[in-house]
Amino acid sequence: MEKIEFEKLIQKSFDQNFCCMAEDASRRLEDQLDRIEARQIRWENFVSKELAPFLRELKRK
Repeated sequence: MEKIEFEKLIQKSFDQNFCCMAEDASRRLEDQLDRIEARQIRWENFVSKELAPFLRELKRK
């Protein structure tokens, strides 16, 4: 009986830890996605405000 209880306790602990690890990984991935999206927005702003006018000016010459 004690062996079964111990195995259940181990399984419960494993399940809780796995759940916590999965939640942490999910949060980290969401943070990375947010950073990637922010970089993409900065790049798009740079292209539209800085690079595009410069390229148009070069094209005229």
